[in-house]
Amino acid sequence: MYKLLNNDIIKLAKTERINLLKYLYYIGLLSQNKIALVDIGWKGTMQSSLYKLLKKSGNIIEIKGYYFGTIKEAAKNHKQGMDMSSYLIDLGKPKYYNNLVKLCLPFLEFIHTAPHGSVNKYACLGQEVKPVGCISYLKILRSGVAHLKT
Repeated sequence: MYKLLNNDIIKLAKTERINLLKYLYYIGLLSQNKIALVDIGWKGTMQSSLYKLLKKSGNIIEIKGYYFGTIKEAAKNHKQGMDMSSYLIDLGKPKYYNNLVKLCLPFLEFIHTAPHGSVNKYACLGQEVKPVGCISYLKILRSGVAHLKT
């Protein structure tokens, strides 16, 4: 199946990469030497992926990651030079808070989700590049949670 779709997958991936880089240019990120990335955290994958994308495109930008927490698996990215700071747990420590976060991870992810949902891709709309692919069920879920509070 992969062999049948290989060319289409590669073509789509190239388009998505180009659109993401256009978006980063559009918001002014590519004109910076140093940026901060703020994320809920865990492994630092977003920071690592952004760094690799920028480097492959010829943009060397220093990225400082600020996280609610990082688990011990983030040490791999940290050792590879990713500059990151954590608030509640740092590389899985202290263990008490690490265990507490593991117990309520889905809840933490939910309450820190952007109101528009996750971005699935970026599209060029005239001169603008916009994030698209918002998940509409989040509005329904949030309204249900808000209704429970009353």
